[in-house]
Amino acid sequence: MAAKNAVEKIVVTRLESERARMRKSTDRETDVALMLPPGSKLRHGDVVALSDRMMIMIEIEQEKVGVVRVGDSRLAVLVGHAIGNLHRPIKVEGDRIYFPIQSDDEVSMVKRQLAPLGDLDVTIDAIVFEPEAAARHEH
Repeated sequence: MAAKNAVEKIVVTRLESERARMRKSTDRETDVALMLPPGSKLRHGDVVALSDRMMIMIEIEQEKVGVVRVGDSRLAVLVGHAIGNLHRPIKVEGDRIYFPIQSDDEVSMVKRQLAPLGDLDVTIDAIVFEPEAAARHEH
């Protein structure tokens, strides 16, 4: 489909990706109504429509995240526990733990909270954030 230039994208936020019903327009102005089974969650790259002439894919919008770089597994567990106490979902990739933030000030707050664990590298980035399914700690 990409070779035929027949791929359209629907851009959704991470929070919208958890909705069972929504109406959106693709990047080519095709109006789409999605009605998914309860409990469904759209993921980056999901194909929601496919025909001989077109394909419609989901694109999760990048969002601002805090990034904590950890060097060893003990430290990773302690950082994960501390971030869990903030009731934030996390994403783990290699030696980095990602968590969504609304403003840059939140990273300063997390740095203060993690200070007893040592001098940690805590930065800001923007990624397609898809939380670890087994590590949700939201209320």
